Amino acid sequence: MNVANMAAALFAPSTLKSVLYNDTPAPHEKLIEALRVELDLSTSSTLSETINKTYSILRREGNRTDYVYRNAIIDKVVIGRHSINTATPIQEFRVGSSLADLVVLNGTSTVYEIKSERDTLRRLASQIKNYAKVFERTYVVTSASKAQGLERDLPEHVGIITLSRDYTLQTVREATTDWDLIDPIAISHTMTIPEACAALEHLDIPAPNVPNMLIRRALDETFKGLGAQVCSRAFISTVKISRKPRVTQANITRVPRPLRSFAVSHLQKADELTMILQRLGTTPTQSKEGL
Repeated sequence: MNVANMAAALFAPSTLKSVLYNDTPAPHEKLIEALRVELDLSTSSTLSETINKTYSILRREGNRTDYVYRNAIIDKVVIGRHSINTATPIQEFRVGSSLADLVVLNGTSTVYEIKSERDTLRRLASQIKNYAKVFERTYVVTSASKAQGLERDLPEHVGIITLSRDYTLQTVREATTDWDLIDPIAISHTMTIPEACAALEHLDIPAPNVPNMLIRRALDETFKGLGAQVCSRAFISTVKISRKPRVTQANITRVPRPLRSFAVSHLQKADELTMILQRLGTTPTQSKEGL
């Protein structure tokens, strides 16, 4: 396995969870040891040093996985430009038959579909069609090498962002909102039944009083009568709260930049952050001894 593939393996969410949450030697200990050798790190290097140097390999153009793109958006846009206290990022958000890479709910609803150097564009057309029914703005985030073809082929309302060679996000084309494409029933289906009922209550509309087996059909009928903008506002207000990350802006800025996407999805409380920061400061010997 070459070093780029090893780096990709380390930043798989399941690997990071094992590495950062286990007090005993993780099943991925051999991977970390191999990376230390490949990266010429000393035996006294901390886990944080290993992760940072591994990420510097993974973020190079040609090596990037979806994690790198998602992490860049969360770090530079959600945390850097906005605040996680006011903007809600949701990773892997189900929309019809598609799974959106990242959704951000702030004053508006924005979906970011990532197409890294390693991805194909085979499903992109159907993904864009699904997202246009639900979100006010759709962006495809990709490499500079793919952007030119996408700018020609994507619908005009879809924005394009590139992750440049020097790891900056550059907007090639701004996204616009086409309210004619937004479908209130599709918005309803992205929410759980309690969320859909809460969205109606936000509009002072009572939730359908029907048996559980009929509730989804009754919700469809109610949402069908709502305007696209009204429905979108209720969706944002509801889901922004119901799926808000547990981590705060003050806490997430303490997390090393390569791990912020992971932390947004997995950190549940402050003592977990303390535990992870302690683990990041350990050396291989300390890790084996369980701190």
